Amino acid sequence: SGNYWLAFFGEPANAQVAAVDDADADSTPWGWQFGGHHLAINMSVVGERTNLSPTFVGVEPARYATPAGTVAPLAEHRAAGLAIMNALDDTQRGQALADARPSQGALTGAGKDGVVPEVDGVAVGAWNAALQEQLVDLVGLWLRMMPAESAAQRLAEVREDLGRTYFTWHGATNGAHPIYYRVQGPRLIVEFSTQGDDGHEHSIYRNPTNEYGLAAAR
Repeated sequence: SGNYWLAFFGEPANAQVAAVDDADADSTPWGWQFGGHHLAINMSVVGERTNLSPTFVGVEPARYATPAGTVAPLAEHRAAGLAIMNALDDTQRGQALADARPSQGALTGAGKDGVVPEVDGVAVGAWNAALQEQLVDLVGLWLRMMPAESAAQRLAEVREDLGRTYFTWHGATNGAHPIYYRVQGPRLIVEFSTQGDDGHEHSIYRNPTNEYGLAAAR
């Protein structure tokens, strides 16, 4: 619990105040970073638009009891992936299945800046509209960590890219551990994995075209 860091980059600014005091200040990029074991958030801000890439969220154990009840931080992420895999027809499921999973739980985790995995899996563009929207909702589990307007903008971009997006799965489809899935498009990488049978879970969200908000700084 004591192993974490908080850092700010640039000069944090309120867009409404900045617009009055300095016409250019509201578009000057800045960001903050929270880092610790099983949590690494990189949030960049340009005006009123925020960017979450890259961000890692992990848990161990996956479920634990509190006086208020059971807490399972990534249960929805796991269930959403399973639901999509089980909604595919036999042909699509066969295309989605990967022969192996990343040995470290993810291909784009810590120390993997700039890494874009080779695209594989089943093409989302061939899915029906309802299943495509189910995938957008899955990605939204990460994106909705951002303020609502920024999340909505990113989800719109995810929808635009569905024709070039792929879904990859490794593991059982009955909910048994371990499992791994990846959603990958031109502006999106989401990875989720469970480790062994102990409820150790990792997840990654990245936008490879805008890591650390660098797109605004170019």
